[in-house]
Amino acid sequence: GFYPDTPIADSNRKKIISDNEKLVRARLADAEFFISEDLKKPLVSRLEELKKIVFHQKLGSLYDKTKRLEGSAKFLSVFVPHCDLSLIETTADLCKVDLTTKAVAELPELQGKIGSFYAHKQGQNNKISAAIYEHYLPLGPTSELPKTALGIVLSISDKIDSIVGFF
Repeated sequence: GFYPDTPIADSNRKKIISDNEKLVRARLADAEFFISEDLKKPLVSRLEELKKIVFHQKLGSLYDKTKRLEGSAKFLSVFVPHCDLSLIETTADLCKVDLTTKAVAELPELQGKIGSFYAHKQGQNNKISAAIYEHYLPLGPTSELPKTALGIVLSISDKIDSIVGFF
């Protein structure tokens, strides 16, 4: 086993570094391939795929959740200054679609980040791409918080939907 205080011979250290570099290069090549493939398909066309992903047995699919988010986000938007009501429907529709991508299937910790990146690359409004990422926030007690009005509204709507639905 490896212990921090145990000296490592130079040849072993070089082998460890070399092996790790190969592993990282392979992961990056995979990610590049997945992103390239994912970007061939518009995010909005992935909305139907959410119907196949069960959010919860009694609460329906992720598609059902996005439709609930539309309604609650429209209601909450009145209470968040500068929230663009005209972008809520599109943002709610797109906020979960990255869960259908190859990149997120391979690297689930990138959910939200990949959706935001794809939305930006595919020409969506910057407010929409930011909100896609931000709606997952906060991730925990020390996590960053959503900063944009649309991100705040979607984040709160998403959390309320889960809390109310589960109880």
